[in-house]
Amino acid sequence: MANRLAKESSDYLLKHSTNPVDWFPWSDEAFELAKKLDKPLFISIGYFSCHWCSVMERESFTDNKTANFMNKHFINIKVDREEMPDIDKIYQRYYNTLTGSSGGWPLNIYAFPDGLPFYIVTYLPKNFSLRSKTFMALNKEIISSWDHERAELMNIGTALFRNLENFNKFIIKSKAQIDDEFLVDQIIKVQKQMDLVHGGISIGSTKFPRFSLLRYMLKEGHIRNNDKLMKFVEFTFTKMSQGGIYDQIRGGLCRYSVDRKWTIPHFEKMLYDQAGWLRLASDLYSLTKNKFYYNIILDTIYFLQNEMLDTNGAFYSSIDAETNDIEGEYYAFTLKDIKNSLKSSNIEKSQIKQYLEIATIRYGLTKNGNFSDPSKKLKGANILNIKKSISEISKIMSISDLEVQGKLEYIKTSLYNYQNQRIKPGIDTKQITAWNAMLATSLFETYQKTSIESALSLSLGIIDFLLNNHLEENNLIRSTNPKIKVDKKIFGVLDDYAFFIEALITGFEVTDNSLYLNQANKVLKLMNYHFYNTQDQIYYFNNKHANINLGNIIAPMDHSFQSSISVQVLNLLKLGKYLDDELLITQAQNLLLTLSEVSIEYPGSMPELLISAGYFLRYPSELIIINDTENEITKKALSQYLPEKLVYRWPRSNDNIEWSIIEGKDKINHPAIYLCEDAKCSLPFTNINDFMNYYLQTRTKVQ
Repeated sequence: MANRLAKESSDYLLKHSTNPVDWFPWSDEAFELAKKLDKPLFISIGYFSCHWCSVMERESFTDNKTANFMNKHFINIKVDREEMPDIDKIYQRYYNTLTGSSGGWPLNIYAFPDGLPFYIVTYLPKNFSLRSKTFMALNKEIISSWDHERAELMNIGTALFRNLENFNKFIIKSKAQIDDEFLVDQIIKVQKQMDLVHGGISIGSTKFPRFSLLRYMLKEGHIRNNDKLMKFVEFTFTKMSQGGIYDQIRGGLCRYSVDRKWTIPHFEKMLYDQAGWLRLASDLYSLTKNKFYYNIILDTIYFLQNEMLDTNGAFYSSIDAETNDIEGEYYAFTLKDIKNSLKSSNIEKSQIKQYLEIATIRYGLTKNGNFSDPSKKLKGANILNIKKSISEISKIMSISDLEVQGKLEYIKTSLYNYQNQRIKPGIDTKQITAWNAMLATSLFETYQKTSIESALSLSLGIIDFLLNNHLEENNLIRSTNPKIKVDKKIFGVLDDYAFFIEALITGFEVTDNSLYLNQANKVLKLMNYHFYNTQDQIYYFNNKHANINLGNIIAPMDHSFQSSISVQVLNLLKLGKYLDDELLITQAQNLLLTLSEVSIEYPGSMPELLISAGYFLRYPSELIIINDTENEITKKALSQYLPEKLVYRWPRSNDNIEWSIIEGKDKINHPAIYLCEDAKCSLPFTNINDFMNYYLQTRTKVQ
């Protein structure tokens, strides 16, 4: 029998709709019933592609005995953290306060009927474990405390709430000096965390891509002529692209690696990671013009189009880590699998041995494998990592590089087709405004830097979808699901507004369509209405008009992706320039001054803010493009790596935009480009190489 979750549009909640647990969605009904019955809440937060969320469901939430206890003693609420990141972020902050750890999923909260937590844990096993107590053992302890020590539980909850408020006050009252020394100090501290052997930033046993940090390092390396920083970013990207975290057959990046070498990933693929991967690849390509990055871009776009794109023009949120309840099964290959894939292709039998040897050398395949799934069901499984280059293989095999390359392509095609015969991982088909907007920004920038037409058409498709389906008169919708139609609306959080504004601004810079600029201004006004606190001069993460009584948070740290409040700083700076509105620039400056103290306190945790700070401190490079009717100068200029830029094109048509910076530069009657910084402008350039030489002389400096 289905529970209340059967009426939801979230694929994650629907997975739990047939559990014997009497789940409620996050709703007033659940809170009111808990108050009426004087029962504690059990709130479980997870997401569709989360492996350990699925494990806990199978072990505990489908177990009748466990469910009966939960139904008797708790009011049980299931939350999709991707639908309701406002709820998730608050409870993750509470968890961090309670335990000193960073949290994760599933996140399981024991709370008073109003939602105030008194105990929070992540995954717990059903059966005895040396590492932790069982889920049922904890449930019994909680009920005993609820019955006999409730006052103590209230003290814990009250202390947690007070700590949340105190952290907000710390941020609001903080002010730091913003200067170049501030940026240099951050670079020095970040460099101490660099893994010079395997790339990336080493903190603990797992390793995340940290795209905003890599983009910050690349930008500062470029501007300061710091070759060490730039080479480290290239090195990290290469190591990731060769590792198991990057799908060597289908393309697409997994969420993180469970080891320092990027060898074995957690296999879920998130839309926001594809956006970050694509954006970094396009930055590196524009800087180096290395075909390697271009090919990664093509593979990533192909993956997105084939695996995550809906016919409505927007993209799904994630792909599951599991098939057949086994994490990574879809992506693992034994030597027998490799051989069978080659046998099922058109390769002559006499050549199979050579192809198998090339695959073994390329991917470091072994009989025992390099991967053991948590269920121990996979034997001899290999997660493909590139271990040898084409030239190394050609020397070992005594054949030409061209022949090796051709045979590797054939091997990849054979494995792709072989993999297609397997049961595919599930897809979470909800379409999230923030994540689609992130991808639109990345695709717009990719088109700028590569002229790949599909990147432009896909970004335009996303923007059209969001404008027509998620932007309302007074609100921005967080997510919808094209496969499941319900009347319930889920409204956006700060992420959705900030990332959508960023995408619209980038769309304006790429297409010169002033509609996008106007819409960005409209979304900004809605954002200020719903999230900006004029007294504190700060954006809170949760909508102040939403009925959430858990407190509100300021979320300045970058985590899986960049912080939306830091993105908003740059949005305000850009809109202030494009709309000639000094109030927006002042608002951005106030945010920078407030948030920078937190960045000093937690070095390396807020690189997106540092990216915005660079714009503010150094003044952006203002590119003024005149009479470029054929877009020849525009395309060449914007394909260059110009990380702190604004773009003004003149003359304008079909809009009323007027820019004072154009004055005196619109007299020439041929295509030209100016570079202006801090109200000082160059002479007009007609040759893009001359322009770039001038840019490098004036914009970069030896450090």
